[in-house]
Amino acid sequence: MELSVLLTGVGATAQLGRLGAVADEPVRGGGERIRYVAPSGARSDSEFTQDGVRLHIDPPVDVGTRGEPRVFDRIVALLSASGPAPDILPASDHDGEDRVIRYRGETITIQIVSAGLGPEFWRGVAKGSGQAQVKVDVAAAWVRNAIDDKAGMYTTSQKRSMLLAVDLSHLGVLSSLTFAATYIQMYGDPAAESGLGAVWLVGPTDSRCTRLGTSQW
Repeated sequence: MELSVLLTGVGATAQLGRLGAVADEPVRGGGERIRYVAPSGARSDSEFTQDGVRLHIDPPVDVGTRGEPRVFDRIVALLSASGPAPDILPASDHDGEDRVIRYRGETITIQIVSAGLGPEFWRGVAKGSGQAQVKVDVAAAWVRNAIDDKAGMYTTSQKRSMLLAVDLSHLGVLSSLTFAATYIQMYGDPAAESGLGAVWLVGPTDSRCTRLGTSQW
């Protein structure tokens, strides 16, 4: 399927291809905006300014289990860019594994979690569309809660070899270095605090993925 993107503003960029279509542009007065068309056909428009975060998402809903392959593709691409390509190993849902890889001699469990507005919001998206406008601290709390909920499900030894990927494909502006710095200032280093091997904010493209705090990988 061919996709086209209308770009406005100075410094706007676009990427097309198997990722879908992504338009990244500055916002007047400071801040940024990302418009994303996923391969599934889902569309999102997210904006991050000093006033807060604004979101608009159109169906179909492709987060949760449906979004895991997209997030995993980004992880594999980024690890491959900084070292040898990881080997993909069998994963067991029974053991709480979304994906498992072997990378630089280590076996790493990948856990993928969606951050954001909860089931009621996504039910609204499924029926037509969903919109939200919140302060930055509320958006940071979405990410914090997603990390805490997932980290609380595993033992200390399990978490040491775990990479937790926070799916922000449709909340792309929250995967930026700017937002990551805001999060760290508010909550500190989530990997150090939770005992996780790594926490990544995973946006719609490779360049929109950010290691949040310290990371083993």
